[in-house]
Amino acid sequence: MAVTTFAPPAGMEMIYQRPESLADVHTHYCPGCMHGVAHRLLAEALDELGLRERTILVAPVGCSVFAYNYFAVDAVEAAHGRAPAMATGIKRVHPDNIVITYQGDGDLAAIGTAEIVHAAARGENITGLRPFEINRRGLSRSFQVTNIFPRLSVWENVRCAVLWSKGYKYSFWQNVDKLEDVRARTQEILEQINMANRAEIPAGVLTYAEQRALEIGITIAGGADIILLDEPTAGMSRSETEHAVALIKKVSEGRTLIIIEHDMGVVFNLADRISVLVYGQIIATDEPAKIKANQKVQEAYLGAAGHD
Repeated sequence: MAVTTFAPPAGMEMIYQRPESLADVHTHYCPGCMHGVAHRLLAEALDELGLRERTILVAPVGCSVFAYNYFAVDAVEAAHGRAPAMATGIKRVHPDNIVITYQGDGDLAAIGTAEIVHAAARGENITGLRPFEINRRGLSRSFQVTNIFPRLSVWENVRCAVLWSKGYKYSFWQNVDKLEDVRARTQEILEQINMANRAEIPAGVLTYAEQRALEIGITIAGGADIILLDEPTAGMSRSETEHAVALIKKVSEGRTLIIIEHDMGVVFNLADRISVLVYGQIIATDEPAKIKANQKVQEAYLGAAGHD
């Protein structure tokens, strides 16, 4: 269908213009679904950042199945729920391109949940390095989805992380049980995370809070200088959260800790410096006391007092 573009009447200013990355066509979306707004914002970002020529869009079967008609970028269609897998393959083959998956709720959080979780757990496309390469450069990460070896014991989980930091690479003939420095470091980590008395228990039977503690132990066992934690207390009770905060404080001493967290109590207990993000924009960065007193932060997160 042809689209007619009207020029503004004399004396009126043009305040919106179609982004170059957005094709000049009608869309098929239902009125009010907001896909059009999302398309425009994405196209504007591509234009402002100068990424249009480098972008590859992955559009899965579903509401966004015709997205390749609406963006003026290279695009490919994926099976329902498989957009992250296809995007991963494309990014690995074309590491210098910007790869975007445009997914609806069904594709993202229903039939495609497993693909999203696995892509996140693998740490796909972080600085172009594979997860183990990032770790060996001194940066350890823990995601919201607990990532442990459930059939191995607590001791074995921590020992796996300790081995490489001690310089032991893959060796079929090496008896790891006889490596005294590894045993000592593993025991030290278990004591730090208060799990020495759970060492021989299979990790898969631990409580959720204990599994999170174990993952934090695995995170620090590699000797990283920088630790990234994504909502480490999500899903925990108040008492479990208090224990987790105390644990994180202890194990992060002498290290740089970067944490993403929505629980304000956790944030103010752990952080020396806080950045507050609202609708994708940082509205304040400062010390905890100044963040508490910041009016914009109070309105956005802490709740502002009402006015008559």
